[in-house]
Amino acid sequence: AIVSYKRLRPDKKEGKRGGDDLGTADQYHIDVLLRCDAGAEAAVEAGGEPAPARDEESAELHVLTLTLDRVDAFSKVKVSLPKDLRSSDGRHAVLKVLREVERRFADGVPELQHDEDLKVTTAAQEAAKLARRLEGVQERLGGVSLGEEEIAAGLAVLRLRRAAEEEEKRVKRQIREGQVALMKEELRGMRRVLRRLGHLSEDGVIGNKGRVACEVSTSDELLVTELVFAGLFQDLDPAQLAALLSCLVAEHGFGGSGGKGKDGKKEDPVAMIRTREMREPVERMRELAKRVATVVLEAKLPVDVDEYIARFATGLVDLVFDWCGGAKFADLCKMTDAYEGSIIRAMHRLEELLRQIIDAAKVVGNEELQAKCEAAQKLLVRDVVFCPSLYT
Repeated sequence: AIVSYKRLRPDKKEGKRGGDDLGTADQYHIDVLLRCDAGAEAAVEAGGEPAPARDEESAELHVLTLTLDRVDAFSKVKVSLPKDLRSSDGRHAVLKVLREVERRFADGVPELQHDEDLKVTTAAQEAAKLARRLEGVQERLGGVSLGEEEIAAGLAVLRLRRAAEEEEKRVKRQIREGQVALMKEELRGMRRVLRRLGHLSEDGVIGNKGRVACEVSTSDELLVTELVFAGLFQDLDPAQLAALLSCLVAEHGFGGSGGKGKDGKKEDPVAMIRTREMREPVERMRELAKRVATVVLEAKLPVDVDEYIARFATGLVDLVFDWCGGAKFADLCKMTDAYEGSIIRAMHRLEELLRQIIDAAKVVGNEELQAKCEAAQKLLVRDVVFCPSLYT
């Protein structure tokens, strides 16, 4: 068992005068645990040489120093050695391990292969490996036979494909440039709308209208801002305020969007409102919606004025007005063909819009509008519509 090894270096002064006189075998000294005959330790101390073990029973292990030329082969088997090999007990334990290794490898201990285990190859082995690879490449090339006609046809197809790829890149680049141009034009139109409605100054500074619009996200912020600054909310009580704002969150399923009736004639959304005191505020709201849509159209942005106004349906006005007046939810369900879930969803959106208008009123310091919206919120949020459930 190899314990350690040491490489000997020639003396620097001697190396300058006569070169390196040490041979390859003499450059390395190896400390090896060898089986020796009994009394080998005393023989070494006396200056003699230890004798090999005559039998396994009397064998002793001793560390001896050898040169590299005394080694015939190395084994790939590794064994653990104790830290202290000076004691006889430690060396005897290693002897037991070596005997166990020999027992397991009855056919002989496997030797260390320089090419497989150490990955060290000679020039001849490397040349043989490259030759095998060359043969494989030649076999693959031998199976491919292309004539001049086939090559010319393939090149023609390749050129067409390359030309199609270049054309595709060019078209995609033109599409991107067109989209950027359209986006720039749309942004310019939006800025014109904000300036004409008073949200931005000529210098691009955001005014009070712009600050209010920034607080609204549940409904059309442009129309909500126009309703706030037109003073339409001042003459309304909290219940009327909530009923008017219901037009901004109502869906087409509630009716009152200005479509055709059963007789084929166009319906008048305002005339369909049962609560008479709500007709005038709703009519004024629709006029403001028409003004906003006209400004957007004049700014060269795509908009249909009639469709824009029809978005704000009046089908919830009576329901919200009666609900804020204390009506039961069962009575509201009888007033419309819409599903109960649709009514509840619209009520929740209306409450969210009220909260956003309250925040907008705080931004501009309109305490009267803030108090009126808070009162409308208290009338709206009650009973089963806003009862907490597993789904909200």
